[in-house]
Amino acid sequence: MTSRLTLLLSYLLYLPLLPVLPWIIYQGKTVKRNTLRLPEASGIRSGTEPKLQQPAHSLLLRHIGESTVAGVGISSISNGLTACIARALASEQLAVQWQAIAQSGIRAAQLKDIIAEEDKAPEQAPYQKALLLITLGVNDTTGLTAAHQWRRQLRRIIQHETAHLPAGTQVVFTQVPPMQDFPALPAPLNRFLGLRAWQLDKQIRHLCSKQGWHHAAISLPLQPQWMAEDGYHPNAEGYARWGEGVADSIRTLL
Repeated sequence: MTSRLTLLLSYLLYLPLLPVLPWIIYQGKTVKRNTLRLPEASGIRSGTEPKLQQPAHSLLLRHIGESTVAGVGISSISNGLTACIARALASEQLAVQWQAIAQSGIRAAQLKDIIAEEDKAPEQAPYQKALLLITLGVNDTTGLTAAHQWRRQLRRIIQHETAHLPAGTQVVFTQVPPMQDFPALPAPLNRFLGLRAWQLDKQIRHLCSKQGWHHAAISLPLQPQWMAEDGYHPNAEGYARWGEGVADSIRTLL
């Protein structure tokens, strides 16, 4: 079954929600107005793991994306998703230099402007491997970005980024989170956004299968105790668990 046909068939899943669409629209406006707005995490958005060793091998981890890359939900970026992934990957044999380039509320169409100022990878270290990690989708879900626009924007981001990274850079997408499980979202709004997030994630999976990129699925069910007080972003424990899962997916590529 082609990706286009699969996408078209998936729209049939919206049919049970049509009778409550006005209520979903009302809920969306209410949630947008009332949800707690948390700041991005503070701190320098780069670092090296492990800090006190000089392993024989090195990896550049460049992580671009939306609010979860910016550390919304925690106070320090050192406990953010990128740093958690780097710590999980680092070992006596591998040093990971990480960079987090992100902005809260951003969509894929806007990301290229944000990353343009930081096109070049650091030149001071001889990297054996480089990895580009992309975390996007929540804002494109709530913004109802069309599937064809989503695919085109992701391709443009990868083309732009890989032109400034070492040859052979691996490209990895994290899964668009299962928004139906976000505590901040009431039913049936959560079902509507969960379905839309799933559709965008299916598009990522299709692109990965065609382009030789990689998809890092969320291996653990989202739990309320792993969420920040806004009910929309992870807390420190949530980032740590998510980071370990992403690291497990990346480890097979190294």
